[in-house]
Amino acid sequence: MRDSRKTKAQLIAELGLLRKRVKKESLAKSRSDSIKRRLRDSEIRYRRLFETAQDGILILNADTGQILDVNPFLTDMLGYSREEFIGKRLWEIGPFKDIEASQIAYRELQEKDYVRYEDLPLETSDKREIQVEFISNIYRVDHSRIIQCNIRNITSRKQIERQLRFHSEVLDQISDAVVLVDNDQIVNYWNKGAERLYGINEEVATGKPLEQLYQYLWVTPEDKIASEQALEKNGFWSGDNIHIKRDGVRLYVQSSVSKVKGKDGNTIGMLAAIRDVTGRTELDHLKDEFIGLVSHELRTPLTVIIGGLETALSKDGLIARDERNEILKDAFCEAELLSHILENLLELSRTQAKRLLLSPEPMIIKKLAKDVINKFKGQSTHQFVLDFPGEIPPVEADALRIKRILFNLIQNAVKYSPDGSKIRIFARKKPDCIVIGVRDQGNGISAEDQSRIFHSFQRLGLDQSGKVRGSGLGLMVCLRLVEAHGGRIWVESAPGKGSTFYFTLPLIQYEELK
Repeated sequence: MRDSRKTKAQLIAELGLLRKRVKKESLAKSRSDSIKRRLRDSEIRYRRLFETAQDGILILNADTGQILDVNPFLTDMLGYSREEFIGKRLWEIGPFKDIEASQIAYRELQEKDYVRYEDLPLETSDKREIQVEFISNIYRVDHSRIIQCNIRNITSRKQIERQLRFHSEVLDQISDAVVLVDNDQIVNYWNKGAERLYGINEEVATGKPLEQLYQYLWVTPEDKIASEQALEKNGFWSGDNIHIKRDGVRLYVQSSVSKVKGKDGNTIGMLAAIRDVTGRTELDHLKDEFIGLVSHELRTPLTVIIGGLETALSKDGLIARDERNEILKDAFCEAELLSHILENLLELSRTQAKRLLLSPEPMIIKKLAKDVINKFKGQSTHQFVLDFPGEIPPVEADALRIKRILFNLIQNAVKYSPDGSKIRIFARKKPDCIVIGVRDQGNGISAEDQSRIFHSFQRLGLDQSGKVRGSGLGLMVCLRLVEAHGGRIWVESAPGKGSTFYFTLPLIQYEELK
């Protein structure tokens, strides 16, 4: 009897164990309630995010492809009700009209657990097509595989990108340099024109500080300050400037710089359009120099003419007849020189205005050469040698223009070769042309000068008197007149070995001459 009854000590121990169990179960229940509460709160937060998200969201069963849920943003974006989504497969819904593409994307997602598209077109309920960014991934919920699709409307972005591509293509076609920098003077855009002008690729220039792409953007600090003040006051600046490239080459440019502002009205950068006017500027300098040269070249013969005529008239009867004739002869020679300068100017003007009219006729080139040489006899101590073999046939050309070509070439030979030296005028027959040449025994022409002597206003250097003479038009006129006849002109020379100027004239056939 005593054995079947529990002692007081045993009862106390069992009570303690019971209390521990109750406490443990109570703690477990509290923890379970806390987990459930957190889970419920998490679900509420997720639902709120799901309902208020500013991107479309679709939830699908990964195994069947059926849509389990859709958020309001997507239904509003596409214009379909929630009921039209739920329980349908992705490719069964109107917006995803490309069934094959949708099924391919679905299979790719099942294989990779993640897909992303930027060029997926969707159709709204009112038949509008919109461009969306489509990102999907698979995750597990309660032992089930779930697909979440995030769908963002990027139609506006795509339109902007197309506009930017169009503008970029347009800007790349512009011959001027177009450069965009931010407020830190970091290059954000560098078009093809800038690549051509500065010799720096867009990939190299973009992201670089502007000052690293030049030696100097401003030759003087005053110019830089003036442009900054104009930008600050007016929002733009335009004017002439000199840029010095990284290789030291100097560029004369016309720049137009404007502030670029963001949506909030604040300045976010500068846009510059830059035009290379180096050639034009150098040509302007040459023209200015040419005006001075021509003025001098015209004044010299005019001074002799006026002085000689004044002497002959004012001292008539006081000077000997021979002296008077010599004065008039000098005035006549200078008048011919003046006429020659003016004729060169007129010929150049005609060719540049495309108003040069030729009067071609069959002629013997040797006879023309003799006529030109006779103009220099009595004025020059040079020995003129004619070398025209008997087989040289007639050519069809404008006699006056061919004389002018020969006159200019012989005049240069006289001017730049020693007194008393030989000047050889010759011709050779080729299968399709006659080659005429004028060879002197002067100092020769360097290779560098040979490349530019046929350009406007270029002179050959010092003549035998040590002076720079001439207007720099003679060879340019020769070039234009030879080309007008369908020929070409060139020079062969070396320093210290004299020079030979050649030009060609097309042959006429014997039948044509008859």
